[in-house]
Amino acid sequence: MTTQDKIKKLCAMHKTTVTELEKKLGFSNSSLKKVGPIRSDRLLLIAKEFNVSMESLMDDQDLEPEEIKPDVPKMSFSSNLQKLMRRHNMSQEELATKIGVTRSCIGNYVQGTRLPDIEVIAKLANVFHISINSLLYGSDGNKAIDEELNRMNNKELLTIINKASSIMYSREKSK
Repeated sequence: MTTQDKIKKLCAMHKTTVTELEKKLGFSNSSLKKVGPIRSDRLLLIAKEFNVSMESLMDDQDLEPEEIKPDVPKMSFSSNLQKLMRRHNMSQEELATKIGVTRSCIGNYVQGTRLPDIEVIAKLANVFHISINSLLYGSDGNKAIDEELNRMNNKELLTIINKASSIMYSREKSK
């Protein structure tokens, strides 16, 4: 099943049309109907709109019932980072020095105006001695998501996080 087919199926399930979805998300007319890959920033918005994972939209498999309405983690990366910094009594300057970025870069992460790339995410997890999953989802993470991510190897997880962080950064930048 193609990504476009999955989007059509999700639209039908939510009693809307692809054209209405494009309009709601601010896409140009027929942009989702074109043959070829859909930009990742748009996939993220679609996944969020229908409360499904990006991976479920991109793979070749049909949508499984459990993929259609998963719980979405409630905590944001920036709030998780803030809590970790407080818990470890660490300033933005100290954290920046430990992971090799500027203090203003950490400030952007804390404010939620910028998301780190995958290498920085891995460094942050190491500094705080936690898993990447815990860094991204915090203690309020979804247990089903936690279990799935724990089954994945780090390379798979880092690939997914890298894609997601670049998409989220693009989305935040366009606000």
